[in-house]
Amino acid sequence: MKQALRSGRLKIGHILIAIAVCLSFLSGIQEVFAYVTYDPFIENIEISCTRKTLKLTDFFDEAHEEDLANATIESKFTADQLSTLGEKEVNIKIKNRLFKTTFTTIDTVKPHIYNTSDFTVAKGATVAYKSSVKVSDNAGDDDVTLEVDNSKVNLNKIGNYTLTYKASDLAGNVAKKQVKVNVVSESEAPPTADEVYKVANKILKKITKEGMTKRQIAEAIYKWEIDNLTYISTSDKTSWERGAMQGFKTGRGDCFNFYSCAKALFDCAGIENIYLTAKNNPNHYWNFVKVEEGWYHFYGNPAPGYNLCLVTDDYIWNYHNPKLPAGQFRWSQTDKPASAKK
Repeated sequence: MKQALRSGRLKIGHILIAIAVCLSFLSGIQEVFAYVTYDPFIENIEISCTRKTLKLTDFFDEAHEEDLANATIESKFTADQLSTLGEKEVNIKIKNRLFKTTFTTIDTVKPHIYNTSDFTVAKGATVAYKSSVKVSDNAGDDDVTLEVDNSKVNLNKIGNYTLTYKASDLAGNVAKKQVKVNVVSESEAPPTADEVYKVANKILKKITKEGMTKRQIAEAIYKWEIDNLTYISTSDKTSWERGAMQGFKTGRGDCFNFYSCAKALFDCAGIENIYLTAKNNPNHYWNFVKVEEGWYHFYGNPAPGYNLCLVTDDYIWNYHNPKLPAGQFRWSQTDKPASAKK
């Protein structure tokens, strides 16, 4: 009998242990199930590509304020990583438990339209409005569409008109920029670009030879300006064509003529270029050109002892001609490409 009782107690103990193990196992399953299915986060989080940091409030709504109070973002992102478009995974800890969610960086930045200028054209002329205009976009320049709205321009009637450029990227961001179109009589009109290029090509044939690199051609253009243009303090800035022709024909001019002559020569040589102007003097012009190594500043009328042929952003930003006010080459165009580093 004692033996039987002892045996019975052992069986009951085994059952109790088994029940405890099952309860513990079920509790673990419940814990895992809660971990997998519990989702306190707002779905489809989108943040702008201009954001520098993530915030917990991005992920929680008012219904989960208690979670928000006990949460921390465990994943670290640099500003560059946050600005990269697309979906990203983030770890968030709530009361010592780690959860995963996602967010998507979206493009909210408008494209940039630059290297625009006003037009002065003869009545009845045709105009290539896009010829010098540049566009750029944070998601890639190939993703931008440039349109021209010239519906308010009448090239057959003398007067002043407004032309609108519109740039759109794939995300639907839109930028607009307006310029003036001045239609004048034929006698008042500047020379056409073709007339200027005809003169520039003759010069280019004399100073370059087949097989030269873009850098070597730029250096030849720089030498031509140093040798052939004399600085005077005024010019007609109504069009680059007029500025270039004045420089080519008279051998004189101010910074606008130097820029315009160089632009014509660069265009004929197939070297990409834009103009820059100074923050503190919108009438001070110089060229920004792209050769094999990248973009560089170019100015054919430096102070004696200086060379401003293909110099970097850092160099020209700190350049100072003692005869001119400080900051003469601190550009106003914030959307220009960055120069090469050296």
